[in-house]
Amino acid sequence: MSSRGEQRQHGYRRYYPALLDVRDRPCVVVGGGRVAERKVAKLLACGARVRVISPRLTPQLQAWAEAGRLSWQARPYVTGDVADAWLVFAATDQPAVNRAVQAEAEQARCWLNAADHPAACSLVVPASVQVGPLVVALATSATDPATARRLRELLEQELASGESAFAQAARAFLQAQSSPDRLAEETAGFNSQAMGAGGADGEPEAGAEER
Repeated sequence: MSSRGEQRQHGYRRYYPALLDVRDRPCVVVGGGRVAERKVAKLLACGARVRVISPRLTPQLQAWAEAGRLSWQARPYVTGDVADAWLVFAATDQPAVNRAVQAEAEQARCWLNAADHPAACSLVVPASVQVGPLVVALATSATDPATARRLRELLEQELASGESAFAQAARAFLQAQSSPDRLAEETAGFNSQAMGAGGADGEPEAGAEER
């Protein structure tokens, strides 16, 4: 049976799990809203060279642009905008624009994450927990973003105070990698995130689902 036939039989796509090194790589985010802001925040944290294309930006994106942390083209997307990109996020509230970005990224052979259309993605962003060098990603193969978010919240709780073999092994690894003060700082956000604070991929709202 072909891989496509096998995927139809299972009822979901099979994805290759991986971590991307985006340091100093050109990444383009088309869109300037909350979804784009979350994508940009993670890209900046990982050292990417970020270019945002949107007529308007959220206050946070505007602040990053003014600080020189990203390049902003204050206009709508036009064909050719992603030709030199390594990774592309289509994150506008206009499906037609997102599909145009998708088509160009596909032609240019760029990694693409389309916030509103998982079937169009060559890259799905999972719900994830990161503390120092430890990264744990959770995905439902883009079938149930709400469950991915809930699993992430449970994992955060478990890492913060759980007694399972997994939690103990994870905390032992982190303690070996970090000073006590640094470890406390890195885990400080667990409780607030577990109580439902927003801002991470995997949220069950338009444009943020596990992509």
